[in-house]
Amino acid sequence: MDRPDCDTLKLRRTFAQFRLMNVLVTRYRMLITRHIISDMRSDAPRPYSILDIGAGGCDIPAWLIRHCRRLRIPLHVTAIDPDPVAVAYAIDTFGHLPELKVVQAGLFDSAELEPPYDYCIANHFLHHLAADQLLPALATIDGITDRRFLVNDLVRSRRWYVLFSAFAGLVFHRSFIYTDGKQSIRRGFLRHEMQTIIDQSSWNSVVEISTAWPGRIVISGSRK
Repeated sequence: MDRPDCDTLKLRRTFAQFRLMNVLVTRYRMLITRHIISDMRSDAPRPYSILDIGAGGCDIPAWLIRHCRRLRIPLHVTAIDPDPVAVAYAIDTFGHLPELKVVQAGLFDSAELEPPYDYCIANHFLHHLAADQLLPALATIDGITDRRFLVNDLVRSRRWYVLFSAFAGLVFHRSFIYTDGKQSIRRGFLRHEMQTIIDQSSWNSVVEISTAWPGRIVISGSRK
């Protein structure tokens, strides 16, 4: 998926299938509800801002916006992704949402960002980075977040690799999910590896690492 010469039609189909994949596997609704929405609801109602890093096709920001509408929480989401195909797909699919701003940019493109944000979220973002980018990425997320951040990524696990291969091979076709997913799990993290990275820097937030089923490693930070 990260190759600049990859099949555009197949990539757009991948973003479409990620909607189901994210609901079934990434646990983002449970994690965002626990770490982000609960914090919003603990305060007096006011508009909130969220930065979604590596937002892909923007199915997660779209769900979050609609969910906050039901809760009557004013929200504006800025979704960034460096992939022009992802940005085009997101605008085509969810550009009608007035609370959503989609920007072709990466986390380190400071000219495209407008910090601080109340919250930052990143789903399946870290494993796309080089090893020497992990700590700067987390430090940047911490630095531009006023309240809480949530980073949800993959645990490197042989068991999860086998289970994913069997599941994705049956469910997801004519997209990159099967092949890219297996490669992504191989590039995932162990909890102690991520703890070592976290321990190398000072933080504005209180940072915690946890795991969740299936195959999730979760890094959360809170200013409270």
